[in-house]
Amino acid sequence: VSSQTGEGIKQLVTTLDELTRNVPERDPGIFFRLPIDRVFTMKGFGTVVTGTSISGHIQVGSEVTIYPKGIRSKVRGIQAYHQDVPSVSAGLRTAINLQGLEKEILARGDVVAQKDSLKPTYMVDTVLDYLESAPKKLKNRARVRFHCGSSEIISLVILLDKDELSPGDTCLAQFRLERPTVVLAKDRFVIRSYSPIRAIGGGYVLNPLPLKKKRFSKESLQELSVLSSASDREIAEQFIKGSQL
Repeated sequence: VSSQTGEGIKQLVTTLDELTRNVPERDPGIFFRLPIDRVFTMKGFGTVVTGTSISGHIQVGSEVTIYPKGIRSKVRGIQAYHQDVPSVSAGLRTAINLQGLEKEILARGDVVAQKDSLKPTYMVDTVLDYLESAPKKLKNRARVRFHCGSSEIISLVILLDKDELSPGDTCLAQFRLERPTVVLAKDRFVIRSYSPIRAIGGGYVLNPLPLKKKRFSKESLQELSVLSSASDREIAEQFIKGSQL
């Protein structure tokens, strides 16, 4: 493909069109969530947060909670791609004008969500894929940087079904975080090494509100095995059975 001569452009566009036709429709999720990546004050409006909405729907006037701090507010105004809009749904770059909040109490990594919809946690059960390009084996209780949404949290990684993880391997893991976060089942995450900082793996959440698990526990591994291939209903049933609720 050449941007100068135009060679291959038509074939590229045709191929992209064919690929996008087969992309499954994105599940919008049951309620609104927006991980904050920027906070600023706009004269005459007050505090504004920006991010990419990852689920649900929200409109001007909606009541929201900012997690994990548990701060409540109301949506005063919404912009999507620099245009004022009455509402916004999942997948859009969004700016939200929040009523009655000072800029200083909000930060990158916080999540704007439907009021009373989430519960903060210091632990997350996951499926962890360790990159083939990782420079060394990952040991149990290694200190890593856990990234989900727009947050970065220092965490211990507890390998639940392996003594250590070789590059290219997958395991069940529980992350024990130094600060609380809010996630849902099936949310994706990335991990980076503590030092030097580089991407070493990623995966998805199985249980966002787990109890502390013992390594190689038959009961715990069976629970997570069910969650890794379960339907939404089965996930909900297992979550209620084995969570902090």
